[in-house]
Amino acid sequence: MTQTHVARVFVLVIDERPILAFEARNTAEARELGAEQWMREDLIALTSEGRPIWNGHDKIGVRPGSADEVALYHEADGAEDTEEILLVYLVALDGV
Repeated sequence: MTQTHVARVFVLVIDERPILAFEARNTAEARELGAEQWMREDLIALTSEGRPIWNGHDKIGVRPGSADEVALYHEADGAEDTEEILLVYLVALDGV
């Protein structure tokens, strides 16, 4: 019998501010995203309202997405079938 893992929508938060929504199979997998070096570099490089999204020091956490956040994620997801992780930013990004 094969067990299928269903992805859930999680939200990466910095200083209690929801930053982006993404899918993961479980909380442990979701936490890995915030620990990834490429993600940390992106969060420092990207700006919102003229400030870096992450200052390099504040705690990065994850939590399950709220109903509204899940809806926003699925709206952006569309019908695209890809192996790449979809990151749906919940903050306005400068220059995008």
